[in-house]
Amino acid sequence: MTPADPPSPAANDSPSAAVGLLPWQTISEAILRLQLDLDHDWNLEELAGAAGYAAPHFATLFRQVVGEPPLRYLRSLRLERAAQDLVEEDGRSVLEIGMEAGYTSAEAFSRAFRRATGLAPRTFRQRAMDARAGARPDATVVPGTVTMPDVPPGLRLPPATRELGPLFGWTCATNFEPEDVGRAIGTLMQAMPPDGPWQLGGLAQPWGWVDGPRKREFRCVRFSDKPLLAPPPPLRPWRLPRGWTLSFDFRGPMSAIAPACSFIADQWIPRMGMRLAFAPLISQLESLPMSADPAAEVNARLYACARQLGDVFGRATAAGAHP
Repeated sequence: MTPADPPSPAANDSPSAAVGLLPWQTISEAILRLQLDLDHDWNLEELAGAAGYAAPHFATLFRQVVGEPPLRYLRSLRLERAAQDLVEEDGRSVLEIGMEAGYTSAEAFSRAFRRATGLAPRTFRQRAMDARAGARPDATVVPGTVTMPDVPPGLRLPPATRELGPLFGWTCATNFEPEDVGRAIGTLMQAMPPDGPWQLGGLAQPWGWVDGPRKREFRCVRFSDKPLLAPPPPLRPWRLPRGWTLSFDFRGPMSAIAPACSFIADQWIPRMGMRLAFAPLISQLESLPMSADPAAEVNARLYACARQLGDVFGRATAAGAHP
């Protein structure tokens, strides 16, 4: 659970060197498609067709880039999402989370989870807050010449690689409309007024920022570095284990934070040879704007948990370790 920092890869070890830049990008986009619709009953022919390849050729390319077959990788992604849900949604049962991952019993889910992580689901849930999740991402290696769309105003690149957590908080469910976000932040401030910087912000699962059939709500957060008592309704408790993140600095109006996060999730990370892990995208505000002007600027940190394409549960496969 505490892996060492990975070595810097040589240029000829990258997937683009093995399969070419265009196929590599196609596989990266296919992985993003899997994550956006993880509960879909995917088969190899459907996934290959969406990527524009014949099934045998797609399976070969996928294995070269990632290190394992597509449908086995899909099962690993579902287990990784289950691991995140075990930590963040501690009110849900192991059986419920296991069934969502595609298993018909708690016993079958536990066996698969133990094979993937070395721990039973309940043990993983108990220990996760003291563990480091995943390997440290390498955001400096770009396979070949990757084109990047225009960077949203206010977002600074490249990001820093930092450890974040453990974090705790109270959250208030809302949506991406500025007025509703303002009301949610007001509710949190009334319940637990901030006494320093970087204590207010928001979070959403990756599929909350990117269009997909499984959108989840956006939540405003009052962060704390210490465990908190249960909040009053309608607020909900939240926690995040210690883990590696990509930390992006941002300065601009609050309304521009969501487009910046969308760019990070569906443009920057895939084009850098990585994928989003199943952990929330987090925004932390240094402070609220000093005026009600919608154009008033704020300083923010945007955190995304990214992994190399072949890295599931922090273990990189030989072929996919270093895009």
